[in-house]
Amino acid sequence: MPNRQIFVDDFDASITYGGEWSLETLDASNATQLPLFPFYGTLHVLSNSKSTTSVNTGNISFTFNGTTVSAFFMPNMPIEAILACQVDGQNATVQTTGGGQVRCETDGLKEEVHELFIEVESPPSSSILFDAIRYTPAGKDTSTGDVIFFSGDSAIKMSASKNFVLSPGGTIDFDFFGYSIGVYGEFQNSDSHSPSNISYTVDGQAETLLTIQNVATLANNVLAPVLLIQTPRYSLGPHHFHLDFSGTGTSVPLTFDEIIVQNTTSANVPQPFPSVSPTTSQSPTSATSLSQSPTTSQTTSPHKRTSSTLGIALGVALGVTSMLLLILGIWLYLRRRRRISSEVHNDSDAVVRPFLPEMMQRPRQTPEAPNDAFERRFREKGRSTDPSGSGSSGQTAGLGSSDRRWNRRDTLQTSSAESPPAYTLSSSLETTQPFSYLSIANRTEEIPESP
Repeated sequence: MPNRQIFVDDFDASITYGGEWSLETLDASNATQLPLFPFYGTLHVLSNSKSTTSVNTGNISFTFNGTTVSAFFMPNMPIEAILACQVDGQNATVQTTGGGQVRCETDGLKEEVHELFIEVESPPSSSILFDAIRYTPAGKDTSTGDVIFFSGDSAIKMSASKNFVLSPGGTIDFDFFGYSIGVYGEFQNSDSHSPSNISYTVDGQAETLLTIQNVATLANNVLAPVLLIQTPRYSLGPHHFHLDFSGTGTSVPLTFDEIIVQNTTSANVPQPFPSVSPTTSQSPTSATSLSQSPTTSQTTSPHKRTSSTLGIALGVALGVTSMLLLILGIWLYLRRRRRISSEVHNDSDAVVRPFLPEMMQRPRQTPEAPNDAFERRFREKGRSTDPSGSGSSGQTAGLGSSDRRWNRRDTLQTSSAESPPAYTLSSSLETTQPFSYLSIANRTEEIPESP
């Protein structure tokens, strides 16, 4: 099990600075040029930006009781800027770590009080950025400061993980005594750069959802420790932290690095990260605007994730139902229009037929050839000189052919004793049938022969 260490932020009063150092407090808005977000959001800066020829020197001193010690500077600082790195007057190691940070460190010390001394110079038009100190306490007594728990510590329970890399659906559970904790991870440029979702709770309270992105680049191939979560400050005492990793096989993995438990009173209280607001959602931050801080879109709500999922599902269902009702309404409207159009079209074929009483329906004479017409007039002339002297012939002779046809009703009402009519109705007219121009056109008159 890795030894737990004590974390000392650059803001801590136990660190002594010599030279023109200044304290810088940073957040997501003013840390855009840093490859890593500083521990607890503060840095001590030795600046030489106003000079292009001279250098600016400064030093750092720290007294501790432990067996190892490391001083952290921000990545990309030239090692040559550290003029001296000593513990009790003995040179210590200066190196660049796999995470890109420059460290002055040593180990194998006796369990007694030691003094760390570092001297640096700021080249022209540049700055030295000092971040923090950590050491292994003598006797493993961690009650004197904020405690660092590294990956592999038995106090950290990780499920579905391999080499401290959480698989999709993996979890982290951690019991601690203190005010709050900071959770840190590691990113490599060779890993996926698609974002992953994580969530966490403390003591089963409001769940915080956020998104992490791979902040490693070609210039900084490996970055660690990268701040993932800084919880709000709670009352001093025992607490339980639970994290869920909801990434996929194609999104950025969550490689767990360490947890820092804040259990001491300090003027510099780490601010929650991502910033927690119980009533609002934080818009995603560009990965380039704050390289250490993962791009986040986080909300805190008294409801669990199942409530959010249920709300989303209900919203989708209502949207689909509304769309189906709209489509159904359009279909019924078009169907009704087609039906009305069809009825109007069918009615246009109807013919308005006048009502003619059966007795008023005159037979239409079939056009006669010239010889037939002459023969007919000859017959009519013969009938007009009928010697019977009944008077009917005289009446008939006094009428034109058209007048005879209009006297057809009177002819039908004569008794059988009277003279036969000048003509009789065709048998086809004696049956009741609908009026038709075609049927009338095909009828012929039957002309009785002279007696």
